[in-house]
Amino acid sequence: MRVLLVHASYRYRGGEDVAFESEAALLEASGHSVRTLRFDNADLPSNPLAAAVRTVRNPEAAARVGQAAGEFEAEVVHFHNTFPLVSPAAYGAAKRTGAAVVQTLHNYRLACVNALLFRSGRVCTDCVGRSPWPGAWRRCYRGSLGASSTVALMLAYHRRTGTWRRDVDLYLAVSGFVRSVVVAARLPEDRVRVKPNFLSPDPGLGAPQRHGVAFVGRLSEEKGILTVLKAWARHSELPPLFVAGDGPCRDAVEKAAAAGRVGFLGAMSREAALRLVGECEVSLQPSLCPDAMPMTLVEAYAKGTPVVASNVESLASLVRSGLTGEVFSAGDPDQLAEAVVRVTRRGDWLALSRAARAEYERLYSAESAKRNLEEAYQWAILHRQP
Repeated sequence: MRVLLVHASYRYRGGEDVAFESEAALLEASGHSVRTLRFDNADLPSNPLAAAVRTVRNPEAAARVGQAAGEFEAEVVHFHNTFPLVSPAAYGAAKRTGAAVVQTLHNYRLACVNALLFRSGRVCTDCVGRSPWPGAWRRCYRGSLGASSTVALMLAYHRRTGTWRRDVDLYLAVSGFVRSVVVAARLPEDRVRVKPNFLSPDPGLGAPQRHGVAFVGRLSEEKGILTVLKAWARHSELPPLFVAGDGPCRDAVEKAAAAGRVGFLGAMSREAALRLVGECEVSLQPSLCPDAMPMTLVEAYAKGTPVVASNVESLASLVRSGLTGEVFSAGDPDQLAEAVVRVTRRGDWLALSRAARAEYERLYSAESAKRNLEEAYQWAILHRQP
């Protein structure tokens, strides 16, 4: 199969960049003919008006996509991130070459101005399936009226002109929750399927003897780190906590570390973070916001490490309570502590570890991703929209 992968890289490297590169490598290793077309969002014009116009509709980027797809004779053009530089105009350019068009949904961008479903410290679905303009008035994107209005205009324009329905043959949501949100936002239900992120190469099971609890991620309030620190301050029965990451709550973590029972490791490489998670009994996912598909959860499962997650719907749907980990009420440090104790003091912790590892092999391995991608591409070609 001939596949063109298209992606606009973020200013700061993130999970979507990794997913784009991983899928390209997986498809090539599986014998497919692959070409990548990468845009750099750092090239977005510095003039706000010019940047806004290109976010809504960028004919230059669309022409590049159309030319690349045509010269390569692509059967499938698979987009990862189009925001803001590529713009949704590129879908039509790809479709006009005769290729099937596939779009991975890494976040909630097509349903929410800030793509997070999170505002003022709480989950927010006010714009899902409705007008995006309240997100502009509330300055949901980067706290800016201008930037938020640009995103709202992009969403409203392409909804009105039918881009999302006409020019994309198949959407790949990274989780069932993401799928439910975009379907509620009026994407065609029969053209949205779930294709999770995956981890390759397989890092293998963690250490046979484990001790402690790991938090790996951004140190910010919405990611739940303050809930974690409160739990360890209140409950002396908890195992040692190891925190890896950086962010605006770094000072609070350093203060807790100075008081004891919390080890602060700072920012770590992915390899070092995997080793940490594989040495701990539990990995924490305490986010207050609905993370779409956190790679740290996939990494924990790959290492056979049970997960304690908040009951934010996106996370709760990824953790099978009592089987691959436990779930607690988001923002509640006492419930978090109880969930950690339930996992670490179970006589059958090894059963949880095995179930977590089995979840990785079933849903998040390279083999599973290869099968999902090939089936998705075949479906998109067969059901290509005229």
